[in-house]
Amino acid sequence: MDEELQRVRTFAERYVERSGLRLNPDEEELEVVLKGLAHNRARYGPQYCPCRPVTGNPTEDRPKICPCEWHEEEIEEEGHCHCRLFFEPSAQGL
Repeated sequence: MDEELQRVRTFAERYVERSGLRLNPDEEELEVVLKGLAHNRARYGPQYCPCRPVTGNPTEDRPKICPCEWHEEEIEEEGHCHCRLFFEPSAQGL
């Protein structure tokens, strides 16, 4: 599981570099979300967002692969995505 955790952390770090977003500044919360992603990656193959239920139907589940289909809209509206992995760059608090 440590290898999967490192893979998803690397993915998340690279994504924020490209997107201009930032990772959750709360390291404990961040670790929980990354562990959820790593668990889903180890269990299912794709790294489904840990905050979305996986149905087993690949077509239905595809939008739930992190970064999910809804993350940009959620960040725009709330300042962070639903699972609290990605935050807008200017977000001050949790």
